Amino acid sequence: MVVHIEQLGDLFDVPITLTLQYADKKAVDVVIAVTERLTDVRVPLAGALRGVDVSKDDGSLAEIVRN
Repeated sequence: MVVHIEQLGDLFDVPITLTLQYADKKAVDVVIAVTERLTDVRVPLAGALRGVDVSKDDGSLAEIVRN
């Protein structure tokens, strides 16, 4: 999976937590360190992916746009 993160406005160093929900009901958290205006990260998958939750518990102020 490729994750593209773009910071708009002021630039901050911020961790973004992705929770990968696999088809076998297993959930895995992946933390991406965002330190640049644009960040692209390849996240290897361990099985069939059912969904992804973004920063659901860390209190980040972010607007999430999914493509």
